[in-house]
Amino acid sequence: MNNMKSLLENDFIATYSIRSEVRVDSLQTSEIEFDLDDIPSPIQLKALGEGKVSFCNEKGKIEVVHYEDFINQCKKPRSFLIGRKKCDYLFIRT
Repeated sequence: MNNMKSLLENDFIATYSIRSEVRVDSLQTSEIEFDLDDIPSPIQLKALGEGKVSFCNEKGKIEVVHYEDFINQCKKPRSFLIGRKKCDYLFIRT
């Protein structure tokens, strides 16, 4: 089964002919509660109450992808960078 990191690196980058040095910052975790900050890569899980936003993961392992950082590296398609809001992170059950 493909994870989101693999889909972005292999499919998205190939579809849009994005330069190969673009990297996807992701991690997998089974932490039940954690915080994140909206900072550039790398993703850093923080103890509950120590970050800007808190998450509760009650269903096992998840993949966290720093989507905003990925899109900002791509520089194209240009429409992704102009006048659009981008989510900071993607969370995918694995």
